[in-house]
Amino acid sequence: MSHSTPYSSSGLSPLEQPPIAQHPSAPPRRWIIHLAVALVALIAGAGAATSGLLLAGWTKPAEQRYGVAFFLEEEITATQKTAIQAELEKASATGGLRYESGEEAFARYKEMHKNEPGLIEKIEESGASNSLPASFRLTVEASDFDCRTMEAVGALPGVKQYSVLIEPINQIPGFAVRCSW
Repeated sequence: MSHSTPYSSSGLSPLEQPPIAQHPSAPPRRWIIHLAVALVALIAGAGAATSGLLLAGWTKPAEQRYGVAFFLEEEITATQKTAIQAELEKASATGGLRYESGEEAFARYKEMHKNEPGLIEKIEESGASNSLPASFRLTVEASDFDCRTMEAVGALPGVKQYSVLIEPINQIPGFAVRCSW
């Protein structure tokens, strides 16, 4: 009587049986399964990360307010002043463009430092209150500031210097932006 096992006609268990031979030109198929699992995991992870960021309120970079001031030469001509104003009107200013005389600049300075009367007195006594330059001022709102326009205007005749400041937001102090190196 022959003894047979429930595994196969050869009497070997599945672990003991030799592997099924593949055709020599057939590639192994395990890499396809690994690739499919990796792609599914990648897509699921990207979807989860994107959903998390969107749920957290992150949709685009926050807009900042940039205060820009172009300080004018003391001996600026009317033609130079008009040319500077024309170039600045092309900029995307959110608060409009405004001209500030030296006297208006000192009045604004006095308002900013009204709690420091000794400082104001010293400036008035020294005669420095008359030396503040006239300027063009504008505010730009953007997520990223592009200095190229400001550098071009800053190079025009009649501009002494310019400054770009990120305005304070929610207890975070403002700071200067360096446009030229």
